Amino acid sequence: MALCLLAPGLLSSRVRGTTVLSACHHRYIIDIVIIIWRAAMTRSVALGEAEQLILLATWRVGNEATGAKIRVELADRGGRTLTVSSIYVTLMRLQRKGYVQSRLADPTPVRGGKAKRYFTVTKQGVAALREARERMERMWEGMDTASDLKHA
Repeated sequence: MALCLLAPGLLSSRVRGTTVLSACHHRYIIDIVIIIWRAAMTRSVALGEAEQLILLATWRVGNEATGAKIRVELADRGGRTLTVSSIYVTLMRLQRKGYVQSRLADPTPVRGGKAKRYFTVTKQGVAALREARERMERMWEGMDTASDLKHA
């Protein structure tokens, strides 16, 4: 039998390759998992600049938003040129966060039998955009005049 240290003050027994934990050990592990999960959820809520731009462009395009249409909207309004692949990677991340939903259209012969993927901004996505905007407005508050820029 060997002892393994799982967390400060938490020991488990290893018998024939199997870790044996008592009920109180399970409680510590659950607490640690909850702390890690909460930290991960907190980090994923804030939107980065690219996420904000892509989310806004998707919202502007509407229910028929595809990667190509979002790319055009970003170039026209945002002055940013991103590859379609970087847009899709960001859209997938936004979908995991619950800020966009996607659906596949029927495959068409024009596209070689491939289906288009359409994206729609969710209510949570709109709320995240508004929160990001309010956060930036609070940071800019009072910084409109040159005299307010003490360290510039």
